[in-house]
Amino acid sequence: ELHAWRDTELVRAYGLDGVFYDISSANPYRCARCLRAEHGHPPGRGRTIVEAYDRVNRASKEAVAESTGRYLVQGVETIIENVGGSIDFYVSRACAGPLGTLEAWTLGPELPPGEGRELIPLYQAVYHDVGPVHEDGWLTLAADAGDLFFWVAARIYLQWGGLLSLYFATGPPERPPGFDGAAEVNSWDGARVRFDELPSADPEKVAFVRELARARTTFGRPFLAYGRLLRPLPLRVGTVELSYRRDVQGFNTYAEGVWPAPEVVHAAWQDVDGNLGLVFANLRESGGVTIHLSGDAGALWGMDLRRADATAVTSAGTTGLGRVPEDNVLAFSVALAPRRVTLVRVAR
Repeated sequence: ELHAWRDTELVRAYGLDGVFYDISSANPYRCARCLRAEHGHPPGRGRTIVEAYDRVNRASKEAVAESTGRYLVQGVETIIENVGGSIDFYVSRACAGPLGTLEAWTLGPELPPGEGRELIPLYQAVYHDVGPVHEDGWLTLAADAGDLFFWVAARIYLQWGGLLSLYFATGPPERPPGFDGAAEVNSWDGARVRFDELPSADPEKVAFVRELARARTTFGRPFLAYGRLLRPLPLRVGTVELSYRRDVQGFNTYAEGVWPAPEVVHAAWQDVDGNLGLVFANLRESGGVTIHLSGDAGALWGMDLRRADATAVTSAGTTGLGRVPEDNVLAFSVALAPRRVTLVRVAR
């Protein structure tokens, strides 16, 4: 009842679109435990507690709808399958490479690409088109964080089909234009923190986030927002050296260095109509990259794309690439502009 009342008041009194629960129903190791025998369930952890959490989430949605007529968007930190039906988005904070807070805590589960230990989008491959939206990053737009930002942001949008999360609970936000004051935040540990010196936003990072968001909400929407993740093309590309600097206050996780990222981020998607979408982002600051696509659609994805039309789509327009030949093998060359998203759409 408290859960539903709080969410209803936040929406009714403050006009919030949604709420986010920190370490809650999607983190059973920490939260799904109750020793009260009089609650009518076996004391301890397990299925009963997880299912009760799911009912609590749904009760909040119902209470908000009944009181305000609005749909309550609910998010959680981390995710498990059991609450996928009641949750709308989740903050993974696990896909930011050496810029990530979680990776720093756990001594870095990921190595540079090609060195044997990389993250794979397993949950997204199973649930992206039916489950909650992935949000990730915990990044800032400050220039001094380095250029690895571009690799992290591109992976989150294109390889995970998610949204970038900017996070300011452990560091100062960028100074908005025309704002001269300080910034204050209630920290995760309850402390009140004041930041007098605010960094400026890096215009290149702002532009890149805008480019990724435009791709997700316009020409790439059927794939990145509503599509099903497929096995990527076997693509050979060069590398680009990207600097990074991580300084998360209160976590003792200062680190800086250079990360050899692939110069092109790539993922493959299928929309609800069975069309193929191959998305690419050239991470180089300047200079185009031409890639040569080659892949057997039947062997890779079990798709018959013979005689299907292929087009290259960007925010600037569309270019025809030709048709898939009778052998069902894709063979196209595509020019990628620097720090721009390109979708190769193969329409059945």
